[in-house]
Amino acid sequence: MANPYAPHIIGTTLDGTGVANTSVIFKNRTTGNRQIVDTDSSKRAIIDCAEFTEGYSNSDVIEVTNVGASFGGTTITIDTGEGMQTSTLTCTALASGANLSM
Repeated sequence: MANPYAPHIIGTTLDGTGVANTSVIFKNRTTGNRQIVDTDSSKRAIIDCAEFTEGYSNSDVIEVTNVGASFGGTTITIDTGEGMQTSTLTCTALASGANLSM
């Protein structure tokens, strides 16, 4: 079993239709804990799973959702054998002036 408070980094990069500086929600399906971060100018969002209130376990599924001026989602299954896990999130750009909220 993984140490639920040992650092485990996961990150996502929004695809070409994603919008920089929008929010990404990382939700652990097992615990329901969430972390919300904004993407940087390169459309990347990174979290440390150890910062989930209840930590994490190997094989927990993390839902990754982009909200704001673009929208998209994916999942990452935690594999503690990897130091950092990444994904590319496929997005849809919303109409000008539209904005999804959390």
